[in-house]
Amino acid sequence: MTVLLERIPPEVLRTATSDSSHSFQMLAATAVLSALREVATQTLDPERMTIKAPNDILLDGRKLCGILTEAIWQGSELRALIIGIGVNVHQRSFEEPLADVAISLAQVSVETSVNRLRDAILRAMERTLLSPFSVT
Repeated sequence: MTVLLERIPPEVLRTATSDSSHSFQMLAATAVLSALREVATQTLDPERMTIKAPNDILLDGRKLCGILTEAIWQGSELRALIIGIGVNVHQRSFEEPLADVAISLAQVSVETSVNRLRDAILRAMERTLLSPFSVT
């Protein structure tokens, strides 16, 4: 899924530089990790999921999710952030060479819908990222 954050408040614009996108990347990863742990908490130990900086979520050392953040600048002002999030949800297996490096929620018996996971991610982003931002 892709999340677009725009109408960033003036206090954020004043302090934003082109180097800020990395901090936004880590905030996005933190939000997604929180949501994944929330969805999986009944099935597995949430500590099995970790952030591999700057843009991956790992489960047992294998890639569960990738996150990419793109900053949109107008001159020196941050105008918007685009956050792309890809989670392996329903895959039962991966072909080589991914079989040893990728994992899905289904492979560890976490059964969820894409909509439930999406909603958990958006709630976590609201808690972690969106104040003081507004979503469109």
